[in-house]
Amino acid sequence: MMLTVHIPWMLVLLALALLPFFWQKARAISFSSLAAIPRDRTSTALTYFVRAVAALTIASLVLGMAGLSRPERDVWRTGSGAQCILLFDESDSMNELFAGSAGTGKMESKMTVTRRLALEYINSRSHDVLGVAAFGSSAVFVLPFTERKEAIEAAIKVQTASMFGTSIDDGLFMALSFFENEPMVGSRCIIFFSDGGGAIRDQFRDKIKELFERYRVKLYWIFIRQPEERGPFVPNPSDSKTFSVAGIIYQSLAGLGVELKAYDAEKPNALKDALADIDKLEKQPIPYRERVPRQDYSGLCYSLALILTLILIALKLMEVRQWRNREG
Repeated sequence: MMLTVHIPWMLVLLALALLPFFWQKARAISFSSLAAIPRDRTSTALTYFVRAVAALTIASLVLGMAGLSRPERDVWRTGSGAQCILLFDESDSMNELFAGSAGTGKMESKMTVTRRLALEYINSRSHDVLGVAAFGSSAVFVLPFTERKEAIEAAIKVQTASMFGTSIDDGLFMALSFFENEPMVGSRCIIFFSDGGGAIRDQFRDKIKELFERYRVKLYWIFIRQPEERGPFVPNPSDSKTFSVAGIIYQSLAGLGVELKAYDAEKPNALKDALADIDKLEKQPIPYRERVPRQDYSGLCYSLALILTLILIALKLMEVRQWRNREG
């Protein structure tokens, strides 16, 4: 385990920990004859023990003041499930009413429903490895791959529909970048929460397709529509060749040649069913790399110094101040 200190020059003070071993002054005890004093191996051992405790006390204080810590590092962990990216559409259209709210008396925006059901999804997969990204007019990196549920929940709860424009290609590029330099083990997917606005620009189609194939990523699109909006699979009644806006996006995604499953979430239960399908499809053991933050051990050093000081005080109180002859 590699350790570092915040103030390296203070390590020079560790030399002070040697002082107890050179301190020879001892309490003088009057006795009638040196020859009559019994040899006490226990006291000799206790003397060296006291000196060792004193040395450790000094060393602990110095390391605490120097800021002993374990530096930030990458560690490999193993999860069971899929290596998935939750990709959220943060365009302002996600503030509109969700279709499943109609007739229920409970008016919810598409983003509110998305957050709530995404939280239910991660709670059903306790060992999944997830990352979080978002997009609107541009892509936003939110959370790297992790198995820590509290971090994933926090990343989902901060999602808001506050961006103008919908750049789907930027969002897909961001989501795909998570898989770069990751081991090719287990299943991978992008869960794409969107109401179907925006488009994939022609100049990026080939590159996006290449990345999907290189990283072997599946795409699940959770389509969250508003009332009276047609889904991605429904053609325009007046023209069987003309699809809705969502349908155009679906055709665009399908045209990439990637593994795509789309779900028309007409109501909250339908969205739950879609997430349940994904839950069944993606369950494999996978290794993943996680960034562990710096760990500060200064408090531990000070606590150890306090405990050792209390031991020294207790030993001091046990010290013999006067030798009494048992026969006298």
